Amino acid sequence: MMKKAQEGLQQEAEEREAEKKKFLEDNLDTIDDLDYKDRDELMEFVKKLHEKIAKFEGDKYDLQLTIRKNDLQIEDLKSRVNEARGKFIKPTLKKVSRTDKFEKKEEEKKGIDVQLKRVERKSASAELGEEDADDKVDLRAQLKKVEK
Repeated sequence: MMKKAQEGLQQEAEEREAEKKKFLEDNLDTIDDLDYKDRDELMEFVKKLHEKIAKFEGDKYDLQLTIRKNDLQIEDLKSRVNEARGKFIKPTLKKVSRTDKFEKKEEEKKGIDVQLKRVERKSASAELGEEDADDKVDLRAQLKKVEK
C-alpha cells in the first residue's frame, strides 16, 4: 500500500516537472548573441520581454486573488455545514501535567498553613497571658514613630 502511494507521488512529481519544462520551452525566448544585434532589434526584444513579464505578473496576481477567494468560500461553507449539523469544531487543548499544578498548590497551601500556625501560636500565647518580647509587636509605638 505504501509502495503504491510512493509510486503515485513520484509519478505526480515527474508529471509536474514535465509540465514545467514544456511551459518554459513554450514561453521562454532564447537570447542569441546580444553583441551582434543592433540597437533597434535589442529595444524590440526588451519590449517583448517586458510585455511578457507584465502579462505573467498579471496572471499571477489574478491566480492569487482567485485562490484567496476560494479559500474564503471554503471556510464559509465549512462553517455553514457545521452550523447545519450542529457540530462545532472543538479547539485543541494544551496539555498540562496535573502533577505540576497539584504540587504547586500543595506548596502554596503548606506556606499558608505554616503562617496560620504561627499566628495561632501568637494569639494563643497572648490569650494565656504569656508575654514574649520577641513575639509581641507594639503597633501604637510604631505608629507614633511614623507620625513624628
